[in-house]
Order: sequence, then C-alpha cells, then structure tokens
Amino acid sequence: MRVVGLLLAAGASRRMGRLKQVLPFGEAAVLEQGVANFRDAGVDTTIVVLGHAPDTIRAELPAVFGSDDVVAAVNERHAEGMFTSVQCGIRAAEGLDADAVLLALVDQPFIPPSVYASVIGAHADGGALVTIPVYRGRRGHPVALSMDLRDQILAPDEPDATLRDVVRANESTTRLVTVDADEILRDMDRPDDYARELARWLDRPERG
Repeated sequence: MRVVGLLLAAGASRRMGRLKQVLPFGEAAVLEQGVANFRDAGVDTTIVVLGHAPDTIRAELPAVFGSDDVVAAVNERHAEGMFTSVQCGIRAAEGLDADAVLLALVDQPFIPPSVYASVIGAHADGGALVTIPVYRGRRGHPVALSMDLRDQILAPDEPDATLRDVVRANESTTRLVTVDADEILRDMDRPDDYARELARWLDRPERG
C-alpha cells in the first residue's frame, strides 16, 4: 500500500498573529518539523497544502520545498475552510498513485513519528477506509484516508462541509488505533500555545 503524507498548512494564523508555518520549533521550523515527522515514519512523499501567503512560506523554507519528496499544492479556496484543503490535497494525491493519504495538521509538529507509523500500519492491514488514533477515548490526528473515499471527499461544494461528515458516513469502515500520546489532541492556535509546546519540545527527554 502506497501512503502519501498530506500536511495541511493553508491557514492564515490569525489567532497566532504570525505565520505559524515558519515559526522556529527547535532546530527546524514548524512546517519543516511536520515534514520530518512523515519522513521519520517512512513516508516517501509528502504533499504540503498551502493557502495563505504561499510565496512567503516557500521563500522562508527553501530547503523544504526544494526537496524531491515534497510536493506543494496551493489551495486557492483556503478561506472557505479546512475541508477545501483536504480536497486540494486529495486532488494532488491522485497524481502520485497513492492508495491512501495520511493527513496531519501543521500546528501539531510535536506528534511522535511512531504515532504516524502506528496509524499507517493499522491502515495497511486492510479493511478500513479511515484509520484514526485515539488517546483515552478521544480521537485525534494524523488520520489515514483511503483514496477510495476520493469521490465522497471531492463531491461536497458547500462551505460548511467537513471531513467529519465523510468520516461519520463511513463509521462502519473506520478503524480506531489506541496510542499513548496525548499530543494527538493538542495544537497551537495562539502564542501561549506555541510557547507551551516549544518549551515541551525543547525539554523532551530524548534531547538528553
């Protein structure tokens, strides 16, 4: 099974007040660390969906977007909501012979690659159209989506359509994977979120 990474990074970061995609996160930028998580989990190609200020982000992160394993897709409809970025990413994945995509959010650079690998492994076992990690009964990201869902994802054109609607319609073929990682539930929307997560990242045990 060929799984392609899908990193949603199209938001305007209004609550953050700065482009969160290019904020420093340890030795990398936030978006750069997101791409590294896919690589560390064994994903050989990652689609990065941009939207707000795509030229600025690409100029700030030339090493990321100059990599052979990164494909940039620009969502011109990003202001209409996150689901349009999912649709943009699915369209890009069609040209990469993907059997499934692993969808992650740019503001969760701290999720361990082992979680990515667990979701991929469970999805590759077969039988599920959607595979979701769960921590203490709560669902999070990254989420694996079979390309068999392509038509369902691309069909809605309503501004209030969400990925949750697609998942709900396919609950009988959704696999839940229990993980010991509360990171799947956290994100970074505001400056205090960023400061908290950056401090956690810099203090993580593996830094020695």
